[in-house]
Amino acid sequence: MKKIGWVLFVLIACFALSRCSLFSTKAPPPPVSSVFPLQEESRVLYEGEINRLVQNSGGRLYFSTRKGLVYCLDGAKKEISWKFTARAGIPAPPCLGEGRIYFADQENGLYCLSETGQLVWEKKLAEKISSDLGQGMGKVFVGTQDGNVLALDASTGVEAWRFKSGSAVESGPVFWNQQVIFGTVDGRLLFLTPGGRRLAAFKTRAGIRAPLFIDSNRLFYSLEDNTFNSLNLKSRKRRWTIRTGGFVTAAPTADNRWIFFLNSNSVLFCLDKRGGEILWWRPVPSPSYFRPEICGEEILTTTLSSLLLGFYKKTGEKSGTHDAGQELKSNPLMLDSFLVINLYEGEAGQGTLVFLKRAGASPNLDKKK
Repeated sequence: MKKIGWVLFVLIACFALSRCSLFSTKAPPPPVSSVFPLQEESRVLYEGEINRLVQNSGGRLYFSTRKGLVYCLDGAKKEISWKFTARAGIPAPPCLGEGRIYFADQENGLYCLSETGQLVWEKKLAEKISSDLGQGMGKVFVGTQDGNVLALDASTGVEAWRFKSGSAVESGPVFWNQQVIFGTVDGRLLFLTPGGRRLAAFKTRAGIRAPLFIDSNRLFYSLEDNTFNSLNLKSRKRRWTIRTGGFVTAAPTADNRWIFFLNSNSVLFCLDKRGGEILWWRPVPSPSYFRPEICGEEILTTTLSSLLLGFYKKTGEKSGTHDAGQELKSNPLMLDSFLVINLYEGEAGQGTLVFLKRAGASPNLDKKK
């Protein structure tokens, strides 16, 4: 009987092993990057150090420099279409409005340019500008160190109204449902009508760090207590708060499921937009003040180093690296089949836009969100 039992045990074990082999599947192959490796295709030189951000509007690239220049570059021809010289240095990127370009200089001068680079209007403010500019609902909005929110007629620059907040305004503006939203240093989100009437003020746990970010009916904001937060804009109630060990240093970017942002502690985060769960985080070589860029299934980021980094959105695993050889100075930007990065040579005072394409294959870098 013992011999028969042993034979049965061996037969059952062999059958089980054969079943496993029949139904076992191979591990899925690792994903293949649609971006990396990269090779340089062309360069465009310009004067000065860029202000963090290159923006694409209809195939034209817009950016400003600390030296006081605003540039428009033809993306297809890869050449500068025009440049405009301000009366003083420019501390922040321009605001692309409805057929106009708006920006402020270091001496609190406001400018409006046409799409061809012609000056439409110029206005000098008596107060120190402390927020980025925003254009919407026929007006240009700006916050000041004195605690005022100013609305100027977008066509003429004439002041339409001002709202006294009681604290310096450094975050905003963003727009939602015919409302303009600002953030104050003392920790309030202000909801104003296009005519300057206060609809509501939401008190936050700490001072608000720029910038604010809207995605659908959600407002995302970073606080000085090193938390990242989501607010339901319909109910004006906080949805969730996540501690991230630092504050957000550049505008986030989002797809239909996730939101990505860089923190002051040199970390790239991926969060679920609905519940705020941290899906993954990855350290980056140095601090970054540049918005990440989504390209298909990858998220691309630049830091104050020579490295362009790519990560798979779903897992956070690295998809590739490109060493530009010089310190990067602005966001990575998809332009048709090219990836644009920005370098700066301090001794020469010269910036360089570098157009990259995927090496060894027809480029397929079209941005998909």
